[in-house]
Amino acid sequence: MMVIALWHDITWPLVIFGLCHGVGLVVHRIYLGLKGSATFPQWHDHASRLITYLFVTISFPLLFLPINKLAEFYLAMIGLRG
Repeated sequence: MMVIALWHDITWPLVIFGLCHGVGLVVHRIYLGLKGSATFPQWHDHASRLITYLFVTISFPLLFLPINKLAEFYLAMIGLRG
């Protein structure tokens, strides 16, 4: 994912986007390994949907916003600026 981000353009938001998605792929691989175990909690499906939604919601603006607008955007997203 990091190579894809660097391929398109070398900007800090895309580098962060690539790193986040690379980490997300590693976490997903670990999750798939744990999912088959008998001790895995039953509520994991709802939690995984929520985590996926939050991951996409937080990382998607990195594709379109310049680095100097990200902090303002995220603060507005959680209601601290408007």
